[in-house]
Amino acid sequence: MAVSEAKRPRASRLVLGLVLAMALVGGISLGSLWWMSKHVAPASQVPATAAYNSAPRRPVTAATAAAALLAFRPASDTDTVQAAILTATGQHLGPDGRFPGRIQVAAGPDGRFTVTVTVPVNVAYLRRIGAITTGRLPGASDLATGRLEVSGTEHVFAVDMNPKTHLAVFRFELSRDDAFLWPRNWNAVGVISQNDSLS
Repeated sequence: MAVSEAKRPRASRLVLGLVLAMALVGGISLGSLWWMSKHVAPASQVPATAAYNSAPRRPVTAATAAAALLAFRPASDTDTVQAAILTATGQHLGPDGRFPGRIQVAAGPDGRFTVTVTVPVNVAYLRRIGAITTGRLPGASDLATGRLEVSGTEHVFAVDMNPKTHLAVFRFELSRDDAFLWPRNWNAVGVISQNDSLS
């Protein structure tokens, strides 16, 4: 009887160790699934839900669509589209206040404007401030594929960039009354959703 009593605590520790190991594996698997949903899902699965503009609005024309997009603040988010893109790419406005990327505006479906923003990702800066880390753990960025997870002060952004040119593309559709914005690729989804930081 004394032998079986002595073995019982050892068995309990073994079971606890197995449960913790399974929880760790489960956490890694969930992290991998989240990463795949952000990066691997085809463009057809990009959510069609529009964000509502909580910033002051004006009617949008082809000439003003770029400025309207950058000033757009998705409801319940803290950052404008401009601020979110700058954080996600490690960029800053130029000394003259100029946005550090190329913005193209075209006619879109249902009378909307399609606005495509192309910005070079400042990888060296993001690494220097610890906004991206590399390695094999969930949440690490992969510079070889261009799949990044960027941790800002307030939010975390999943960013796909071209691994050779370091260019990231954000594609949106903007309503002509400046009230609604639709993400049209996964980079744009991150800018609109502005996921809360886990740090």
